[in-house]
Amino acid sequence: FAPYATGVYPGPFGSATHFWAKFGEAVAQALNCPVAVFNAAFGGSSLDHWAKSAQGLPFEHGFINSAQRMPYANLKNALQEFGAITGVRAVLMDQGQNDHSETDAGVIFANYRIVVDQLR
Repeated sequence: FAPYATGVYPGPFGSATHFWAKFGEAVAQALNCPVAVFNAAFGGSSLDHWAKSAQGLPFEHGFINSAQRMPYANLKNALQEFGAITGVRAVLMDQGQNDHSETDAGVIFANYRIVVDQLR
């Protein structure tokens, strides 16, 4: 563990700090508690991919290997590896760019729920 600085990237898949360093600092100051940010993002994935992989269901994708339970496996592994050490108070998921074609709020909510329930 290290403070965000030049050359420090959020694991296990982060390639840059983006806004997460400032976000973590703001939360730590507001709640007066330590904050760790783990990046389990998988570019090119959709919420549907996350829900299916959380359930171990196959899907077709050009570069995401559903047989390895990707992209969900990134988050699962980060929580098992680091959450066991630090504890976990929250999981933030940001989907949208690859989900623009899904307009049914019920489907979107159900997919989030599948991922959250599997994480629990």
